[in-house]
Amino acid sequence: MDYESPAVIMKIIDRIDEEIVTLKQEQKTLLNLE
Repeated sequence: MDYESPAVIMKIIDRIDEEIVTLKQEQKTLLNLE
C-alpha cells in the first residue's frame, strides 16, 4: 500500500477545510430562508 506524502495530505486537508466552510455557509443560507 502506498502512503501519500505529507505535502499531499496537507493539500487534501486544505481542500476539505474549504469544503466545510462552503457547506457551513450554505447551511446558514438555508436556515435564514426558513
